[in-house]
Amino acid sequence: MAAHLWAGSDSVCSGRTSVGLWGAYSLPSDLIDLCVPRKIHSPSKTLLLHRPVSLPPEDVTRKTGIPVTVLDRALYEFAGLVSFPTLECAVDEALRRRLVWLPALHARLETHAAQGRNGTTNLRRVLEERPLDYRATDSPLEDDFVKLVAAYSLPKPERQYRIEGVGRVDFAYPAARIAIELDGYEYHSDRGAFQTDRTRSNKLSLGEWLLLRYTKDDVTLSLHAALVAEELRTALQMRLGMF
Repeated sequence: MAAHLWAGSDSVCSGRTSVGLWGAYSLPSDLIDLCVPRKIHSPSKTLLLHRPVSLPPEDVTRKTGIPVTVLDRALYEFAGLVSFPTLECAVDEALRRRLVWLPALHARLETHAAQGRNGTTNLRRVLEERPLDYRATDSPLEDDFVKLVAAYSLPKPERQYRIEGVGRVDFAYPAARIAIELDGYEYHSDRGAFQTDRTRSNKLSLGEWLLLRYTKDDVTLSLHAALVAEELRTALQMRLGMF
């Protein structure tokens, strides 16, 4: 708010700051992106001033009383400022929380791409992997697992796969009858959830499904991730011809 007051009432938080205020990205404590309509000099290296070609009123709203760019525009701005993996995470978090919709992002890309703006390449790549019928994962941990699968060139599993008599599992390779569940650190904290998972495990076994469970460390730490990838590859090779 102090930066906005300093820059004037016609300044608007944008890029990383806007996406952070929307809740789709961890708000950086040391950087502020601010759109200003005129040429002024920043008093600090951490206050980054941007002069957009245009900023129509419909592209501006307020979060916690602070003027910000609407999220589809903010994500386009964000795409030119951060790495591709960071952009992916922010887009998925926005979709997961229903803060933005894919048609709006696709429309924003086409509008701004024609103007040759920064961020076009990264956002286009993200949206090519997220067509209009794309469904975001249910958690950042699932995002991490999707990245592991891609990084190790494993076959793409089905997400949120429903198994008759069991319910949904996080991921599955139906042809090999491999079900995959991801457990956060809070996994064992609830006795009811513990019992439910044991019941589900037994039902899967009776249906000749192999259940593999992985933690955040398994998925995100490089040494663990390599072992997970090898385990999945071996399981697929062993089971694909069985059913």
